Amino acid sequence: MTVQAELSIKAIPSTEKYQTVVMLLMVLGMYLPTSMGGAITWSLMAIAYLLVVCFYSYLFWTLGLDEDQFLLFSVPIVFVLISATFFSTLYVFGIGVLWVYVPVALLYSLRLRSLTFGRALRALFVACNLVNIGLGACAVFHVERVNGLVMSYYSNFFPDLVPGMLEFGKPVLTFATHSLAGFFIFLFFWLNFRTYLSTRRFAFLIFAVCYFTFDLCLLSVTGFGFALFAFAIMSVHFWRRNPRTVATALLAFFFLVPRIVHRLYSPIENWQDLVEIVSPAFTSPGEGFLGRYGSQGNNVSNLKYIAEHPFSPTGLTTAGNLFIGDSGPVEYLIRGSVLLLFLMYVGLFQFLRRNLAGKLDMYVLFLAILVMELGFTSLTYFRLMYLLPVAVIYLNSLPKPEAAALNRFGWRGADSGLDCHAGRA
Repeated sequence: MTVQAELSIKAIPSTEKYQTVVMLLMVLGMYLPTSMGGAITWSLMAIAYLLVVCFYSYLFWTLGLDEDQFLLFSVPIVFVLISATFFSTLYVFGIGVLWVYVPVALLYSLRLRSLTFGRALRALFVACNLVNIGLGACAVFHVERVNGLVMSYYSNFFPDLVPGMLEFGKPVLTFATHSLAGFFIFLFFWLNFRTYLSTRRFAFLIFAVCYFTFDLCLLSVTGFGFALFAFAIMSVHFWRRNPRTVATALLAFFFLVPRIVHRLYSPIENWQDLVEIVSPAFTSPGEGFLGRYGSQGNNVSNLKYIAEHPFSPTGLTTAGNLFIGDSGPVEYLIRGSVLLLFLMYVGLFQFLRRNLAGKLDMYVLFLAILVMELGFTSLTYFRLMYLLPVAVIYLNSLPKPEAAALNRFGWRGADSGLDCHAGRA
């Protein structure tokens, strides 16, 4: 072995001492409470942002930061927000805005390629799957005792949101709203389906199908969109492997869905009833995409402000008629104009490109986050800050999938980018 190779091996840090940090990111990202006794407790979320900065700082101290990302994206994001504040025509100042953007800036400078999941973390991931599927099933089947715990400890944004979601049997888990739940449920779908592709362990395919089903049960534009994405991924894989089985499954799905849904929601007896229940999510002016970007949507005042002040961002200030939070692109345009929009999304892409070993993983996560951003400013949401690094490390820890499985997605040989050995640069 050459001296250079020995130095390269020594440069890869021992992953054992990082297992606790990654465990905390996973557990707190999924299950840190946001309310006590149903009363939303904003101090818990403030603590969550403080803790994630502490975790990131530890990783910076021990692994070093990505200097290019830090100079090109992290520093400019903070600089743009502070600079825009001095030129804003609004006068309601909120230091809390900086409190949620600084962790995003730090996230983009993390170096995660050398970290892997150990045995304890893999066991924890399975345990989280079981808990999540249990919570989702309890929501769908209206298990009041479990739903009561969810309402007590995971209410968020406004008091009636989670009770309303659970009343309709929506498996929002710990994410409070179907908009966020749709994305995070898809995230866990992808982690489990990728595990199935890599290991061929049937249990992870079952987990993935459960998450796909939960996205459908959200009965929202976000849920249906991510369910369609998940369905396309599974169909591409299984169709080329066994098209007859897929065709049979589709026919069974078509005939059985109304009957299964009837068991859960007795007013629904056929596809026509199901369409009538679902259609408001796509056509109602106050819901889904139209509820954000339509003539009566939450972003009407925001879009008007952007049109009237295209290059006069608000920075850390705001106004009572601006509703912030239901659209990432709109919020970034308001706070930092086109420059902040560019920094947030190109910075995210570069973070994923520089940290994920697999190109397919990079494109799937980037596309999923972009779609989520159209309905919710998810990049500044604390659970994403906790769980995105965990997802990156987990995906890099998976063994290389079989070549046949990769070919079904159009990735071949060494060009697939899915050589997931830890420490690969």
